Amino acid sequence: MKQVFLFLLLCLASCMYGQSGTECAANAGVDQSVCVGSGVKLNAPVSLDYNNPPNIQWTCVSVQNGTIQPGDVSFTSPNDYVTGAMYNGGPLPVGTYTFQFCVDCKDLNNDGQHDRPCDNVVVTVTPEPTEPQIIESDGSQDGFMTVCQSATVGVNLPGAGEIASVDYFPSDGRLSYDLSGNTLTLKYIDNTNTRQEQCTYTITYYISNGGCTSKKSIEITFISPYDPNEDGIIEGFIYLCPSCSKTICLYGDRPGGCYGEGKWELVSGPGTVTFTYENLEYGDACVEVSAPGNYTFRYSVTNIGPCPDSEFEVSCTVLDIDEFSLGPDIDVLLCENVIPAGST
Repeated sequence: MKQVFLFLLLCLASCMYGQSGTECAANAGVDQSVCVGSGVKLNAPVSLDYNNPPNIQWTCVSVQNGTIQPGDVSFTSPNDYVTGAMYNGGPLPVGTYTFQFCVDCKDLNNDGQHDRPCDNVVVTVTPEPTEPQIIESDGSQDGFMTVCQSATVGVNLPGAGEIASVDYFPSDGRLSYDLSGNTLTLKYIDNTNTRQEQCTYTITYYISNGGCTSKKSIEITFISPYDPNEDGIIEGFIYLCPSCSKTICLYGDRPGGCYGEGKWELVSGPGTVTFTYENLEYGDACVEVSAPGNYTFRYSVTNIGPCPDSEFEVSCTVLDIDEFSLGPDIDVLLCENVIPAGST
């Protein structure tokens, strides 16, 4: 009975190997696309089902480029899992190459034979893509631009089968861009009134054909004064107005991302003002007024070209709340009635 059982197991194993055809499966790796001149590297995964030694053999079985034959291709390590493929000691020219990887299996079915499967991998060596171009809207073509809030540049179209893309550095999420045909539009995302840490970005335009990628870069500086309603006027406000104090503070919107100056000045009022604090970089100031009443101040933003200079006026009433000396108390005769000082 035991002999019959062993016979059945051997038959089952024989049937299984007969269905698969070999004791192991060769794996030449994944198909790949590489750029011409960069070299071709073939990398077959290791398998525990391969014999030791595996008796590896790499060969080139076909070439589609109309120039060279499979026999013209040589290998740096034709009997190793990893090898380079060359032509005349240098990189392979443009074309589509089919490489074959053959290996010995372990004698898993104990028939005294080492099956030798093969597997193919296709490598496409692509030519250099269309050379990217960026046409600066300022006409200088020097690789640098300074803009206000947004920039538009021209780019060349990719060729057939090629893909165009854009990125920028540093990639801080502050820029939005739209690539439409041969026009690239970029805009600084103005969502904060605080001073920027970054104003100059490197914009890179890529053209790729799957194996090769070429790029062209330009540096763009965004002056970007804070103008959320995009009317060209950089505004400001007076803190706690009407004011119960003779000291009032004026806060201007960001005069520029990394540049620009914001300066406050008195336009009109019943008294004089003395500046106790002034920060041109941030557009902030505090003043002390000499008398109560209504004061008008002008906020001027300069040094923001190519953005236009801006002026904005704002008024505030300073109330008479025990901080101003209006002279001694007196009695007033009104309609033959005496109104004591301090009465209302």
